[in-house]
Amino acid sequence: APLNYVENISLYAWDGAVTSLPELETYAATACLSGTLIAAFDPNSLVSLPALTTVLFDRNIDYPCNYGISAVEGGRVEMPLLTAFTLGEFDFAEVSASGNASRIDLPSMTSVQERVHVYVGNGEVRLDAITAIHGSMRIVGDSPPDLSLVTELTGGLDVSNATLDLPNLATIEALELYVNEGATVTLGGAEAVLGGKFMDIVSGGTLNLPAVTEL
Repeated sequence: APLNYVENISLYAWDGAVTSLPELETYAATACLSGTLIAAFDPNSLVSLPALTTVLFDRNIDYPCNYGISAVEGGRVEMPLLTAFTLGEFDFAEVSASGNASRIDLPSMTSVQERVHVYVGNGEVRLDAITAIHGSMRIVGDSPPDLSLVTELTGGLDVSNATLDLPNLATIEALELYVNEGATVTLGGAEAVLGGKFMDIVSGGTLNLPAVTEL
């Protein structure tokens, strides 16, 4: 029988291995398992989940748990069909690509949801379809994700040593933005900044707001 559902297990690849579950449709974590649950740890290691459409992180109790998906030091994780995480009320998810040539492919994901954190640390997270950031992103290095389709930005964005352009962003609301040393961030389409915390430019970063008329 095809393996289309797994629950409360870790999926890892290391030492150049390939972990491929071509018919897996649902990955569920209903216990607070420690550490990262899906990860590729080194060069040429790959976790391939080409049919995955549901990732459920839900302990179903009122105590928070943080679940992780990682590519480290050249590893790669592929989830081409996943559009969103399914999170319990108190649960969090972190997507992390750290180290040269590390990559996580999420080309169908349409938003960074609330309680989702994306970390790009000299690696790459592919987010081709993303239009909204409601959670948080930290970007370090010269391979930032393509955020050219983003129109909504209500979460947190922290950028260092990277150039980032969001040309289609119309309104910035309740955003926490950190533009750190070596970073240039251009919010080319933003005409207004509304409510909440807005921005903190530190240590030599450059923020361009060419269209803003209302602060």
